[in-house]
Amino acid sequence: PQPQQQQQQQQLATDAERVEAGLGGCPRSTRWTSEQLYNVFEPGRPVALHRLESLFSQEEAAELVQLAEAGSAFDTQADTADGEPSFELYLLRDGRDARVIEGVYEPEGNADTAVWESVRRRVEDCVTPFVRKHFCRRCVPCTSLVRRYRP
Repeated sequence: PQPQQQQQQQQLATDAERVEAGLGGCPRSTRWTSEQLYNVFEPGRPVALHRLESLFSQEEAAELVQLAEAGSAFDTQADTADGEPSFELYLLRDGRDARVIEGVYEPEGNADTAVWESVRRRVEDCVTPFVRKHFCRRCVPCTSLVRRYRP
């Protein structure tokens, strides 16, 4: 086959592998990695760590940061670790929309809503299908938050 045909065939095979792996709704840059870690509480039973890398491109992440900085709903309650303001924006709590739970449901067009919608779509399209395929068919995302590290 021609080089262009070979490239298209490779891309189709790669796409099929991504769908088979449960990454069909994820950006091409997304990777799940897994490793076994030493368990200090039960030394004979390693702990599995599964890490999702590159859920958002650099451009998307920059846009999310801009949206979050424009938002006004960051929680300023004292952080449990250092007592300083936490500057957190919960998107999900206990598997539900945190804005509804906390009674701060914002009208459409709000910057916080834009952050939440961007993250929600990626979680629903990418994270949830992968986790359900590989770990638990009934699992749902539990907690998602944005944290600002500068006041």
